[in-house]
Formats: sequence, structure tokens, C-alpha cells
Amino acid sequence: MKKTKVLGAFLVVLFVSCSCSAQSDSKEDLIIGEWKAYKKELRGGKVETIDGGKEYKADDHMGFKADGIVENIRFELSFPYRVEGKFLYINREKFLIEELTEKRLIIVQHSDEMTEDPLAFRSYYNKVINED
Repeated sequence: MKKTKVLGAFLVVLFVSCSCSAQSDSKEDLIIGEWKAYKKELRGGKVETIDGGKEYKADDHMGFKADGIVENIRFELSFPYRVEGKFLYINREKFLIEELTEKRLIIVQHSDEMTEDPLAFRSYYNKVINED
């Protein structure tokens, strides 16, 4: 009887520890790494164009570091960033995180004064996987 209780307690501890480790991929951890944009559109889904009607080229390339610095790799600029709940703050800009997985990031510009701004950009990123 004693062995059954010990085994039952062990299984409960094992289940709880596995459940916790499966949830340990926080947004702060998932965002770390290099991300390359592949699409940029207005909040309503319209693809933005530049002068002459050419489609906007999504060429943002960012590297988020664990120390709270994000690098714009293309322009060789660095800014502080932080993740708070469903928001990403880069320097003084605020973005709503619509999706963040190990491979994909979708953010949209956010303003507390105009939360549904139709001119806000939605940017789509894929994580850059370096296979050394």
C-alpha cells in the first residue's frame, strides 16, 4: 500500500513538472533570435504600396537579444525592447503581438489612443534558422 502511494505521488510530481516545462516557452524566450520580414500590410489586409504603385518590399531583419536589445541588422541600429503581456515595445514604439511561435512572429503597430488605426502596419516575420 505504501509503495502505491509513493508511486502515485511520483507520477503526480512528474506530470506537474512536465506540464510546467511544456509551458516554459514564454514570449520573452520565444522572441529571442533573428527574424526576417516576408510581408507587410495595413491592418485591414491591404498590401501597402510605395510611390509609383510598387508593392512594399518587406525587408526588415531584426535580432532580439536576451539582454533586452534588438538590432536592426539591415541598418546596423540597436534599440531597447521589452515584452509585456501581449505587447512588444521597441524603443518608444508599441506593437500588439498577434502571433508568436518558435518560427513565426506577427506584430501590428499599436496606439492606445487609436487601437483600431486602419493605417497601422501589420508585419509578418519568419525566424532565421542558422544551421551551422
